[in-house]
Amino acid sequence: MVQSIDLRNRYSFIQSNWRKSFESGWTIFGGAALSDNSDQLNLDSLNLNRENFLFHSKFSAIHDFSDRLSVNSGLEYFVHRYGESRSQHNQLRNFDDGQLFAFTEWDYYLSKNWVLRSGIRWGNSSLNQETWLDPRVSLAFRLSEQSQVSLAGEAFPNCLWITCGF
Repeated sequence: MVQSIDLRNRYSFIQSNWRKSFESGWTIFGGAALSDNSDQLNLDSLNLNRENFLFHSKFSAIHDFSDRLSVNSGLEYFVHRYGESRSQHNQLRNFDDGQLFAFTEWDYYLSKNWVLRSGIRWGNSSLNQETWLDPRVSLAFRLSEQSQVSLAGEAFPNCLWITCGF
């Protein structure tokens, strides 16, 4: 059996960011990224068109209060538009979602090799019409200049995630 496959793709991506440090110890960061992908897939008699648009923007402010304590707080916004259609069957499905997040994370250097990070993240999804608040905590140990071991956990609605990393 021989199948005929024809895939046509158009993809665009652009990203920009900006960082500014101040003598007061504050550093601000802003950035945005845009991704646009379009696929036309023909697989024998199946004709599928997909459109995927993503936009992400972020603004954060970081301040070192001392050599042991720092804070990183900010806002993020995501736009995700997705659609796919099968024109020969007059079928279409799509969604648009806007997600807004606000966060704050505090780093406390317990020693030269141990760092405790804790924070909270608020989020809202226009598609799901949900709002949530997620606490986060992690503990990291530096093994050498280029390696560390970490244990992290955060609570998502109805579950708790714990991850380990090297």
